[in-house]
Amino acid sequence: MESQLIAELRTMVRGRVAAGEPMAKHTSFRLGGPVEIYVCPRHEEEFVRVVRFARERGIPHFILGLGSNLLVGDGGLEGMVISTGGLRGEQWGDGAVRLGAGVALGAAANRAVARGLAGLEFAANIPGTAGGGLMMNAGAHGGELKDVLTWARVLLPGGMVEKVAPDRLELAYRRSGIKRRGWIVLEAEFSLAPAVRTQLQAQLETLRGRRRQTQPDGRTAGSVFKNPTGMAAGRLIESVGGKGLTVGKAEVSSLHANFIVAHEGARAEDVLRLMETVRKLVWEKTGVALEPEVEFWGARGETSRLAE
Repeated sequence: MESQLIAELRTMVRGRVAAGEPMAKHTSFRLGGPVEIYVCPRHEEEFVRVVRFARERGIPHFILGLGSNLLVGDGGLEGMVISTGGLRGEQWGDGAVRLGAGVALGAAANRAVARGLAGLEFAANIPGTAGGGLMMNAGAHGGELKDVLTWARVLLPGGMVEKVAPDRLELAYRRSGIKRRGWIVLEAEFSLAPAVRTQLQAQLETLRGRRRQTQPDGRTAGSVFKNPTGMAAGRLIESVGGKGLTVGKAEVSSLHANFIVAHEGARAEDVLRLMETVRKLVWEKTGVALEPEVEFWGARGETSRLAE
């Protein structure tokens, strides 16, 4: 059955179609078992065609950006992963930029600064895409995507494409209503403003320096937990002795306690168990329930509970 589906997909798209693709190749943790079918459409038309195909056939499907905020179970995934890697169109103007869902936010921020356009500097260190960023209303350094979003084009559950206003996305701190509504972001426009390029470049250098000093390199997925209201999750974890905790080959960073580093030989199960350990420790010592910021995909094998 799987080979038949792949054969059908290859007649529909000229992008990459593969069986048993290791998800470890597509996440910043470099973890995760194989997905049954992996598809990387070349452009929006192919992307929409593949999503409609999966929906019509009742095939479980996952939309993948850069995998920078994602943990996939060691047992892999049933169904299909559809990459937004082909949705990388950009249209620049004096007061706005339109970004395809697969455009890397950090790269877009750098290009905006090079053009002397302000508005996306806060996103310079965000490792995700425009589409994935809107899914969670990504933000940093006091800014969020909702602050600069003009509109988004989304694929609706019924297969139609519609341009929607920001309020319909229900953007809030590290969340949105996009997934709940069954929408998929295809493209978004963000407002920008002319500014002095040298000042913007200096600001970016400051932000990059701050990142180097406060965030670890290596195999991580960014902030693991959302900040509780009025608190910083990293400081909270550090205050209860969470820095340096390990499970298997996964470790709470000694540089920033809201980061988990997957060392060589780590498994997704190690990261999951370490997250559970940290949450339990914080709850027992402070009464604060940490909410994961990392998204979990898992449908079979020992980490199937990640999807719960």
